Amino acid sequence: MFKIYHINHTIIGEYMKKLTLYNIFLFLSNISRNIVEIFSFVYLYQKGYKIKNILLFYSIYYLVGVFISYITVYLTKCIRRKVLLIISGLLYGVSFYYLSVMSMTNYNLVILSIILSTSSFIYHTIRHYYAMNLVDKVEDKKIASILISAYLPIIFSSILGSYIVDKYSILVSSIIVIILSVISIIPLIFIRDDITNNKIEYSKINSNKLVFFILEQFKVIFLLLEPIYLYLYVKKSLNYVGTFNILICISSIIYLYYIAHRININKYFKYINIIFCLVLLLKLNITNKYILLVVALLEGLGIKSFELTSNKNIYNIENSNINGYLITCELIFCFLRSIICLMFYLFIDNIKVMLYISLVPIFLISFAKLSDIKK
Repeated sequence: MFKIYHINHTIIGEYMKKLTLYNIFLFLSNISRNIVEIFSFVYLYQKGYKIKNILLFYSIYYLVGVFISYITVYLTKCIRRKVLLIISGLLYGVSFYYLSVMSMTNYNLVILSIILSTSSFIYHTIRHYYAMNLVDKVEDKKIASILISAYLPIIFSSILGSYIVDKYSILVSSIIVIILSVISIIPLIFIRDDITNNKIEYSKINSNKLVFFILEQFKVIFLLLEPIYLYLYVKKSLNYVGTFNILICISSIIYLYYIAHRININKYFKYINIIFCLVLLLKLNITNKYILLVVALLEGLGIKSFELTSNKNIYNIENSNINGYLITCELIFCFLRSIICLMFYLFIDNIKVMLYISLVPIFLISFAKLSDIKK
């Protein structure tokens, strides 16, 4: 009996060690990546690109992501994931440098979208792979720890993003981003990363989950457009956009740490998400920069309730072939986001209208069936 207990205790200890190492990787990598990503829409606008051109940039960015996600999974059959993450970090630094020095042409915009997409979706595909391997049970506490590790760095990135760009040369800034990206991979050295030639098998996504995935992409686009909305309609300041994101993160982390794992989010998701939508609607009708900072605290609560359910949905793997499932999910995400950005590019000129349209599917997701998400 004691022997069985000792073995189980050892297995649990090893599992928690891996989860901790993964969370450290997530924390460090998100610091470096959000230095640029959190302000990227605003950076492009400041360089002189029109909103429509930037939407086309993101449409290409996500479309390229469809292919990069697919290729990355197949590359892991012959190249270690840590090596691919190093390549991703180097490309991310290159994309930051290119963004800073490129002239304002659509040709350069396309090149930037390809470089940044290659870096981002190598990273995101591998990040999700590690998470799916570690989160063997879809538990709120485990998901909450991953979300905290992913979003706590945004506080530092919001500060570093504006500081680095103002204080250092483009070359130095790019090197800092690359160094941070490479350092973030160190914790993964201690997680075994075997190259396997297992066959990649695909299976259908549960219909309830598919509906959730489709509607959820409008939330991603809403958050993508949010910084430029704040910049155009509230205050033309990167510091203000950064402060808004910091407040969202603070309220999110408090919520995830103290509340999220104490209640059944699935049970109350419908009501929480409706309130979240009302907060977003309120935000779109307020231009007072101080009142909006209070709204940011409320938004943070809603976002993390949403993303806790979303991550449980993603990591509730329906088959044992993680690579096949991962490819399917990433293709759905990237393709839908590309289509949404393209539709906005073709038919809509106003950021506010785009946000209002995105808000409708976010509201509808309140009524999505979550019965297939296991607790």
